[in-house]
Amino acid sequence: MRIDRDSFWGGWIEALGYDMMAFTEDVHTALCILLLYRYWEKFDERYHTSLACSSLSNLILSRTEKEWVFQEECLDLYVEYEYFCSDLFSNAAFIAGFDVFSIMISEDIFPVEIWMEEKKARKRALLDFLHTRGFPDSWLPLFWKNLSKIERSYGSMEDGEIIIMQNRSIGAYKKFRREHKEMVHNYFAEEEQAIEDVLDDLMYPLTYTNVHDNGYLGDNYYIYFDTGCDGYNHLSFSMLSMQWVISCVVLGKLLRDFRDKVYQLMDIQLEFGLIS
Repeated sequence: MRIDRDSFWGGWIEALGYDMMAFTEDVHTALCILLLYRYWEKFDERYHTSLACSSLSNLILSRTEKEWVFQEECLDLYVEYEYFCSDLFSNAAFIAGFDVFSIMISEDIFPVEIWMEEKKARKRALLDFLHTRGFPDSWLPLFWKNLSKIERSYGSMEDGEIIIMQNRSIGAYKKFRREHKEMVHNYFAEEEQAIEDVLDDLMYPLTYTNVHDNGYLGDNYYIYFDTGCDGYNHLSFSMLSMQWVISCVVLGKLLRDFRDKVYQLMDIQLEFGLIS
């Protein structure tokens, strides 16, 4: 199965982003968002996914062209579009096998007193506070690795989120590949290359960055990023990279295809007594 991951490389998607950030050409912006939503509806039909779970098109089509000349109407659309992109991100991450943990950036979540502590005490206080918000113990290695970034995000952003993601499916694939190098080389070289290619497309979910990191912790792939306002600019899921969404779908399908082919090969080898 092949999906064109270059679908959004072109001037129109850039123009859409610029229009929404500047609130210019309101009717044009509404139509661009409608086309974008329609693209994901057709994508769902073709590839049997559930990415476009939103009433966004109803909101757009319920307005007349004259109504879109008013900025408040477009502000409503922009808010709905942010919600749509947030859901699109979550659905794509799930398809690719990502677990996602988010931390709201606000003084209610991180009291100012935590940041007044000495460094060692601040780490302890911050960790205790995250535990009250359900931060899982199994994610502690990611917490320690990204502690300085968490501090930077809180120090630079307001009214946003810290997002930490990890993908154990990629970890399982990496471990299998390491432990069965000869099998992968002999039978699954093409599948291996396809997976490695798409992994290069998953570095960052948004088209702009503030505090960001990605890489491997052990075998598991992780991504760290934040959203919010730094006093001048607003970074949100409305800036979601559509390339990243497509790459998540591709990765999920490639990993499942790799797993199914491995099981099929092992069943054949068992049948003929090649392995025990």
